[in-house]
Amino acid sequence: MKTAFVGLIVNLRGGIGLCSLQKLGPENFRISADQLVLLIAASVAFSIVTGYFTSLPDPEFNVYAFTSEGFSVASLLFSTHIIARFILHREIVTALSVLILSASFIFMVIWRLTEVFIVDQVTDTPTYWWVWGAYMVWFFTTIFWCIRTINGSISLQVPVSLIAVLFTWILPVWYFSVGTSYWYANYTEKKDDSFAAYRNLNSERILFLQSDLLYRELETLKPERPGITDVYFVGIGAYARQDVFLKETTYAKNLFDRRFDAQGRSITLINHLTTYANSPLASATNLEETLKYIGSIMNKDEDILILYMTSHGSKDFEFSMSFWPLPLNDITPAMLRKYLDESGIKWQVLMISACYAGGFVEPLKNDYSAIATAAAPDRRSFGCSNENDFTYFGEALLKNQLQNEYSLPIAFSQASEEIAARETREKLTASNPQFVVGDAIAPVLEALSIDLQAHARVSSQCEDNEKSRQQYYVGGKKDAQSSNIYTSRCQQ
Repeated sequence: MKTAFVGLIVNLRGGIGLCSLQKLGPENFRISADQLVLLIAASVAFSIVTGYFTSLPDPEFNVYAFTSEGFSVASLLFSTHIIARFILHREIVTALSVLILSASFIFMVIWRLTEVFIVDQVTDTPTYWWVWGAYMVWFFTTIFWCIRTINGSISLQVPVSLIAVLFTWILPVWYFSVGTSYWYANYTEKKDDSFAAYRNLNSERILFLQSDLLYRELETLKPERPGITDVYFVGIGAYARQDVFLKETTYAKNLFDRRFDAQGRSITLINHLTTYANSPLASATNLEETLKYIGSIMNKDEDILILYMTSHGSKDFEFSMSFWPLPLNDITPAMLRKYLDESGIKWQVLMISACYAGGFVEPLKNDYSAIATAAAPDRRSFGCSNENDFTYFGEALLKNQLQNEYSLPIAFSQASEEIAARETREKLTASNPQFVVGDAIAPVLEALSIDLQAHARVSSQCEDNEKSRQQYYVGGKKDAQSSNIYTSRCQQ
């Protein structure tokens, strides 16, 4: 046993040499199946111990990390077999695996230290990507050097072998392996003991009740009013574990009810512990059915749908519909396009607050839609913290712009400028909010803005019918438009 641990120390010393590109040979390592197992065990032990301390104060153990680790080891052995059999034509499977694992252990130690002292302080900044890029270049160079050390010299077989490693080990592990951290911080769940509440949810019962909950809400929606451009609002707060999405969606509904005359024609679908028992969930199915129902009661030539969605987003352009442990489907651009098309809704204003939400623009845009997203297709958005009342996008658009502005295009434009200024002040990577407005819907939104402004001028008088029936004057002249607004809106 002592000899085995001495061999492990020799191999780790050799790993340091490989990382510093020293000219070594196989004779500088202890090559055996026992050393292969020891290196794997040392890597797992190091990950478990250091991961625990970096996830304090409430570390949660991730048993699935063992599966990911096993997949990584199997992929490495497969990769070295391919190289040995078809490229280098030598019996070097164990030797190359030992060298790569020796160097990888050193890289794991270096990255852990980098995370603690550098990465955690520069997340979401250009510095982070420079550090990550430099680390990956160094890692690939070291793998190249491992292969060169086994081969004895630099020849054509060495870069070919590196490409084989990339496609048979590194990329498969990166793409297919999830949950590689043995511990993760569990701040939100533990803070108010809500984790137990999530764990004890009766998933089957909740899903069974969705149809009744949804149609109870839908049946309260008012029908369209002839001659009026009615706004139908749908709010989606889709990520249950962070309160910010609940707060933002609720605020958006109240805003559009009050300022855009959507009261009685608005509905929210929210994933949250405080709402699931009495309100419909933010699920793909509920969204699809909601859009179909609204399409059946609105005047498709006159009325406008405003869809506000807030949650997390992925680089694959999937909008997260999450309420663990419920098995909800995320929303993709293709799914949302399908739901909108099937609803028959013509005029669409779509606002999506999520990272990488810009990926929804191209699949959804047309002449009859206006689309605003919190970030470009390749950028993250900010503000998704549990203690926040808004995301950056929601605060700029809802709280700071639409509270005072009826023109949606103007509000979108000004919100984008506000977000850019804030991100610059906070030294964050620009999210680059996106906004596109179709040629056909642009005059419709302008007419809605004028209509709402006229409505606002007379809304304070709607409670007094006799007074409201009088002629309206603006600047000393009869305002026939305001009188018509009263007739069409206040009396219906």
